[in-house]
Amino acid sequence: MQISSKPQGAELFSDPLDNAYILHTLFLMPSNDGGFRGVGVTDRESFYIASGYALLITAIFGSLWQFATYFALVFYPTEDRRTIGQVLSRNKGPIIARKNKDFDDYYHTNSASGEKRDSSALDQDHGIESINAELLNVRRRKANRYIALVAIWNSSDPYTAMVLLIKHATVVFKFDKRAGLFDVAMVVVAFLLVVGGIFAGVVVPANLELGNVAPANPQSVFFAIPDLNNIEQQWVAERVRAPSAQRAVGVVEYAKNQLRERVTFSISEDQVTSYQFNVTGVDFGLQLKDARNFMLKTEGGCSFDNEAYKGTDTEVYRDLYTIYGTNYTLNTFSDANVGGKMIMPRLAGDSDIAEIYNNPNGARLRYYILPDTVGRYSHTKSSDPWYLTEPSPEIDVEYGFPPHFISTGRPPLSCWHQDTWSYKGKEVNLFDLDQLGLDVPKTITDELFRHRFTTPMIFDIGSSLGSSILVMSASSSYGLLDAKAGSYAADLERLVLASYIATQDVLRDTVMTQFSPDIGIFNSALDPATGKPKEGVEKFVVFSTKVKALSLRVLISVPVIYASLYILLLATRCTRFTNSNSGKISRFTLRATGLQAVQLYRMLDEEKCGDRDDWHGRLEHIPYILDAKEVQGKPEQPEKPAARARYSGISMFQDDKYSEITEVGWGGKTGTVVPESRHPYLFIAPKVIQTGTGESRRNHLSLVGPVKYQLKTDERVFSYSGTGNQAIASGPAERSDDGTAEVSSDSKQATVETRAISPN
Repeated sequence: MQISSKPQGAELFSDPLDNAYILHTLFLMPSNDGGFRGVGVTDRESFYIASGYALLITAIFGSLWQFATYFALVFYPTEDRRTIGQVLSRNKGPIIARKNKDFDDYYHTNSASGEKRDSSALDQDHGIESINAELLNVRRRKANRYIALVAIWNSSDPYTAMVLLIKHATVVFKFDKRAGLFDVAMVVVAFLLVVGGIFAGVVVPANLELGNVAPANPQSVFFAIPDLNNIEQQWVAERVRAPSAQRAVGVVEYAKNQLRERVTFSISEDQVTSYQFNVTGVDFGLQLKDARNFMLKTEGGCSFDNEAYKGTDTEVYRDLYTIYGTNYTLNTFSDANVGGKMIMPRLAGDSDIAEIYNNPNGARLRYYILPDTVGRYSHTKSSDPWYLTEPSPEIDVEYGFPPHFISTGRPPLSCWHQDTWSYKGKEVNLFDLDQLGLDVPKTITDELFRHRFTTPMIFDIGSSLGSSILVMSASSSYGLLDAKAGSYAADLERLVLASYIATQDVLRDTVMTQFSPDIGIFNSALDPATGKPKEGVEKFVVFSTKVKALSLRVLISVPVIYASLYILLLATRCTRFTNSNSGKISRFTLRATGLQAVQLYRMLDEEKCGDRDDWHGRLEHIPYILDAKEVQGKPEQPEKPAARARYSGISMFQDDKYSEITEVGWGGKTGTVVPESRHPYLFIAPKVIQTGTGESRRNHLSLVGPVKYQLKTDERVFSYSGTGNQAIASGPAERSDDGTAEVSSDSKQATVETRAISPN
C-alpha cells in the first residue's frame, strides 16, 4: 500500500526546484495510518532499491523452502511402522504350524524305508509366501518414501518440489497413505511458499515506497508576514501569494470531480449557499506522528444581500453599493472582462483581530463578493442573479451589438467563514493552537498559520485572482460573454474548491515561491538575528515526481530477515554437531549429506536391491515402484529345503557364499543342512544406525543390506538329502547386538544363536 501526501492535481504543475527538498535524510512521513519513518531518494535510486529488495524477497522464500526441506529430512516417515520382525511375528502361528506339518510329512527321516520327501513341497508353504509378499511391500514403501525424500531435498525451489510430489502422491497414495499424506502436506507447504513468494514480491516493494515526497529544505522556505500598517508590504505579500492562487484554480479545473468528494457544497431553494471541508495534518504534510488527528474544519455560507445595492447613478452610468459603511461603484457600460471584488471590514490592527476571535460566535468572519458583470453584452439570455439579462436597445442591435446585456443592480453575496482547529477531539481557534499540545514548531503554528488563516482563505484566493475571480473571466472578451453559461453557483464553488487546495498546500507553497533578497519584504522563515532558518520551519514534506520516500521499516526488516535466515542456514549446514551427534540433528546431517539426486538413488537401488524392472518412470523427473518383484536364486543351484530361523526379521536363504554352520546338534547326532531358494533381499536403504553408548554414542548413515550370521543348534541332529552343509540367515540390521532365533520341528524346538559377522 502506497501512502501519499500528494496534493490534488499536483501533476498539473512543474515540480519544485531540486533545492526545495533534501534527500537521504530520515523524516517522519505523515499518513492516515500513522506516521512512518522514511528516507527520501531520487526516483532512479528507488527503482534500483526496489529491484534489489524484490530479489531479497525471492531469497527469503528460498531460505524458507530450505527449512521446509530440513523438516522433511528429519520427520519424513521413511521407516515403516512395522519392522520385519513384526511382519514375521504376526505370522508366527501359521508358520510354526506349517513347519511342524512340513517336518512331519516331508522332512522327517523314515528309518525303516529311508525315503526322503519331495523338497518341492516347500513351495506350497503359503505362510512363507505371505511373509515374502509383505516384505516386498515393505521394500516398495521404503523405496518410494526415500525417493520422495530425495526429490524434496534436491528440489531447488518449492514449485519444482510441488510438481514432483503431486506426481508421487498420486502413485503411492493407493498403497501407502501415510507417505501420501506427508506428500500432500509438503505440497501444501510448497504451494503456500510459492503463493507467498509471489504475494510478497508484489506487496513488499509496494510498501517500500511511501509516496513521491521528501522533507522540505529549510533554506528554501519563504513566507512573508507584512505589517498591517504598511501598505507596500501588504501589496508585496499579496503578489507573493498570487502564484499559489493561480495553481489552486488550475487544480480545480483539472480535478473538480475528485475535489467535490472532499468538499461539501450545497445551495438551498432560497439561494442560500453553504460549504464545508476538513484539512488534516496529513493533508498539510506535517511531520507529525498523529497528523491524522490534527484537523482544520472550515465551514461557511453565503446569501444575497439585496439591500447593499443603492441604485444606479444615471449621470455617470454606475451602480452604487454600500458595504460595511463604504461606498462602491460599478460601471454599467464596460468593455472590460467580467470580474469582481472581495470585500472585508478593514482590520485596523491586532486589537481588531483579537476581538473577532474572542467573540462568542467562534471567530466567524464576514466578507462580501461583489460581481462586476453589469453592462456586458451577450448573445444568450440568462436569469441567474449575477448574469440576469435584458434586451439591448434597438439602436445597439442595429449597429450589430448582441441582443442582450447584463442588467444593473446585480446583488452581492454576503458570506461568513469559520475555521475550527482540533486535535484528538479538543477544539480551539487559530490563536489558541498552543493549547492543543501539538508537537509542531511554533514557527509554523504561531507565525505561518496565524498569518495565512487570520483572514478566510477563500477571501485571499479571490483577492489574488483579481479580475479572474469569476469562471466567465476566461471566456469573456471585450465586454462580450455567454450569459447563459454563467452561474453564480459555479463561480462560488470554484472559489471554495480553490480555497481548499490553497489551504492544504499552505506549507508546500512556501518552497514553491521564487524570491530574491531585494523583494522588498523580509523572509519570516529566517531568524532576524542570525539570518538562518528558524527551528522546525522545515517540518513538512514536499511533493515531487522526481523523488520517492522509502519506508525505513521495510528498508531494515527485509535485509535483517534475510541475514538471519542465511546465518541460520549456514550454521545448520556447516556445523558438524560433534558434541551431540545423535537424534534428529544427526538424522538431518546424515541424510542431507547422503540423499543427493533422484535418478542416482534409483540406480543405486537397482544395483544393490534387485530387479531394474521394479522401477517405473526411469525417464521421468521422479521414478517410483509400483510392485516389487522377487529376485530368484542362481539357476544352477539346486533348490533344497532347509530349516527356517525366525528372529526379528531374520530369514534364512541361499547365497553365493555360505556362512558355516559350525555345529548342528539334535539328539546327540550329527548331520547337514542344505540351502533353500533364497528369498528376496530386504530393501537396502540409507539408515541411521547407532554405535557406542553414553557420551561415545554416535549415529552413522549406512546402506544396510544382507547381514551374514553364524548359527549354532543343539539337541538332536536332523539331516536332509542333497549336498552342501552351509546356509545363510539374513535380514535388515534392526539391531547390532546378538540374539536368539528358534527353529521348529514336529516335537521340539531348537535354539539358534545368531551373531552379525559383516554388514554389507
